[in-house]
Amino acid sequence: MNNLDNLPELNRMAVLRSIGQDAPFTRMDIVRKVNLSLPTVANILTGLVDDGYVLVIGNGESRGGRPPTLYRLNPRARFAIGIEFRLPKLAIGLVDFQNNLIALDEYPFADDIDLTHISATLLDGIAKLLDEQGLATDKLVGIGLGIPGFVDSETGVWLRYPRIPTVRDVPIRVPLAERFGVPVFIQNE
Repeated sequence: MNNLDNLPELNRMAVLRSIGQDAPFTRMDIVRKVNLSLPTVANILTGLVDDGYVLVIGNGESRGGRPPTLYRLNPRARFAIGIEFRLPKLAIGLVDFQNNLIALDEYPFADDIDLTHISATLLDGIAKLLDEQGLATDKLVGIGLGIPGFVDSETGVWLRYPRIPTVRDVPIRVPLAERFGVPVFIQNE
């Protein structure tokens, strides 16, 4: 596959990245930002509206012709999960496209926590949060996990954490990615 095969998706991503979080925008605003033709931007915006990523919110002020259509990013189009693990608790939060916190669940841990309990809490906690919000996993775009100790962000492995001696080369990314079917990003807290 060459780069031209990916061009429509690359253009779509460029348009999505160019959209401001709050401000309404027009097709021409996007054309100026991404350096694509007006017909290309119009087609991409139509697809983004059809897919629910962008909302049509009305018409702008006319500058001598037909009033421009105003669009806005749909903050409820997709969601992300953020997880922070800090003894004595694990916090799992759900944010929308505008990084608004939608829900937050916290799970306390004892000092003698084991990896099986941590793993089950992660998997079950995310599923519970999505279920409580009435969201299917196809609305989820990714999971970010901040964990203490030493991590390998490239491989998604929790290398070690002195407070929990059983943490040794634990593959955290794989079970989360397999269960929820989204990219998982792991960083040191």
